[in-house]
Amino acid sequence: MTDEQTQRLMDLRAESFKVGARCSAELGASQPSLDLEIQEVARHGGSYRDGGAFSVLFSGSNETPLEQAMYRLDIDDVGVVDLLLVPISQDEKNLCYEAVFA
Repeated sequence: MTDEQTQRLMDLRAESFKVGARCSAELGASQPSLDLEIQEVARHGGSYRDGGAFSVLFSGSNETPLEQAMYRLDIDDVGVVDLLLVPISQDEKNLCYEAVFA
């Protein structure tokens, strides 16, 4: 990750992410992208980052499960960012992933 990418991540705030916003995750050159939707943005306690710590929950179809890994996401009103997505729950239709900003 370049210094510019790191600074871009540090500039993101909880307010940068909107519940219901659509995004796509790049899965690699030989695979189509996966559509995700922001389900929740939660603020957490203090942090070294300006604006405090927060997490973003994404949901997507469970037909193409993602492993815990870094993914390039193109998020409405945010743009392209590389985030670590962690799968945290699943129901009949969807998987839920979390990205934490601390």
